[in-house]
Amino acid sequence: MGLGLDMKFMDFVLKYASGKTDDMPFYQGNDVPYFLRTDESRDIKRTKPYKKGVSGAGIKKLFDALSRDESVGLAGFGMMSGGEVIAEAYNPPYNSRYRHVSFSMCKSVVSMAVGIAEHEGLLKLDEKLVDIFKASNNVFMKKEMKSVTIENLLTMQTGVCFDEVSSSFALDWCREYMSSDFCMEPGAGFSYNSLNTYMLAAIIVKRSGKPLMDYLKEKLFDYMEIKDITWDKCPMGIEKGGYGMKLSVIDMLKLGQLYLDYGAWTVNGEKKQLIPRKWIEESARVHVKLGRDVIDGYGYQIWRLKDGSILFNGVFGQNVYINRDRNLVIATTASAYDIFPDGKIVNRLCDFAGDDKNFTNTPLGAAVDFGNGLMAGADKLAKKIYEKASKNQNKNKYRQYFNDYLGVEYKFDEYAGSIIPVMIQGVYSIYSSGITGLSLGFKGNSLYLKVCEENTTYKIMLGYKEEEPYSYQILKVKGKDFPIAAASAIAFDEDGRPLIKIRIVYLEEVGAMTFKLIFSGGRLKLKTLEIPKLKKVAGKLAQEEYIRKKEIKLSRKRTLEPPEYVKYKAGKVLAPIVIGKPDV
Repeated sequence: MGLGLDMKFMDFVLKYASGKTDDMPFYQGNDVPYFLRTDESRDIKRTKPYKKGVSGAGIKKLFDALSRDESVGLAGFGMMSGGEVIAEAYNPPYNSRYRHVSFSMCKSVVSMAVGIAEHEGLLKLDEKLVDIFKASNNVFMKKEMKSVTIENLLTMQTGVCFDEVSSSFALDWCREYMSSDFCMEPGAGFSYNSLNTYMLAAIIVKRSGKPLMDYLKEKLFDYMEIKDITWDKCPMGIEKGGYGMKLSVIDMLKLGQLYLDYGAWTVNGEKKQLIPRKWIEESARVHVKLGRDVIDGYGYQIWRLKDGSILFNGVFGQNVYINRDRNLVIATTASAYDIFPDGKIVNRLCDFAGDDKNFTNTPLGAAVDFGNGLMAGADKLAKKIYEKASKNQNKNKYRQYFNDYLGVEYKFDEYAGSIIPVMIQGVYSIYSSGITGLSLGFKGNSLYLKVCEENTTYKIMLGYKEEEPYSYQILKVKGKDFPIAAASAIAFDEDGRPLIKIRIVYLEEVGAMTFKLIFSGGRLKLKTLEIPKLKKVAGKLAQEEYIRKKEIKLSRKRTLEPPEYVKYKAGKVLAPIVIGKPDV
């Protein structure tokens, strides 16, 4: 999700809150509809941390700290040293079989493509967009657009106002971008905008004559055995560039290692220069000084941190941290409420790399075994699904407490939430008017949740045993495959009354739904909570947008709304609590 929070975003929030899903403003274009399972058969070198002079105990301490912090929502974690994986871990239900949405982390991948294209003579950094997209030149074009260069795109210094939210209302993103208003003169200052990266992708497509993914497969991915990725496209069929890419933790580590090794990769036992070393050095150099917390500045679609490290960063905790001094690459996937890199995850990565105690040639922590791909202790941490959940759950427990309610379908007369988190609905334009019916029951020893939304019925299998808390399946929603994991647990309220908690995790997205089912008097009270919380996301985006506009001294004649006002309006979209009646 980008940072272009304005009244269009609020229009989306308020329309959704009013149930007006037939006329939603967001249109994201042709995303990849199918689920592509990660190829786990690839040969990648692994070793014990201490063999690379890294403390296994220190790694586990870092992983545990990230895992215990609920605001981080850590999904996957990996560490590489000297080209070998020394740690890989996942918090269940996440695991190595699934990719993860990268958000803005893939901006750095677009930078790699630009560097290769420049080396091949397909483009020059001082080229102007008006000379590349001549067909988009028109009488509505602002005079500032005539001076925007490829380098302005790379350093986020175009000053263009057409951003990610605005693109959701447009079919031809290139044309709209070229006709955009400006919030400042090109080159005058830093203004983070995902559509700058999209234009870089469009340039690669135009000059190479092939899709960006095909270009990268030929130049990078095939050599690196990066196979299990997808990249969503704009309505005109061009990769979104600034977001929409999914890849695995291992693939993230590989891309980081490529940068650590200055663009060289071992192919058939020999080093091959996939990206020019000069580009690696130039793209990771600070071109825009920022000086925010751990951030030193911004390069060519790449962050530079104050500890000298390089960072590929996406919102909600998607990171590739590259520290050459430590010969170290760390990758994380998560659902944190961090917008820019100065958040909890990156701060902890910097602290880890800055502590000499974590780097030793002695076998400190050697007993912590990461060679099998799953960090010891990860399962135990993540199996605690819900607070106060009863232990040793089984079919008889559900029958004991809820027998009269199992198999009964309950109908809702008001908006009851959805099984799809609102943010995922917005990203893929698969809006739902909400749950209209719900039932819970057993078929043999399998517990299921049946949900009716609009004219579709979804049957979701639920894990309910302590030793096997999650059930995995593919949920098809309006033609798109979503791999999910679902769990249930019996819990008790403050008065000791039993209730059922259900959690549905979208394994490749930043998104999860929690339903609390309270049965009483023949009725069902349904409480819905989703991650990420729309109110909190909107508040964070509003705060960052407010800071950004203050920094660039926005000159347009429009009142700058403080983030408190936006948070207030977004607060109208609350987790619904509704009563369902038996369908008789």
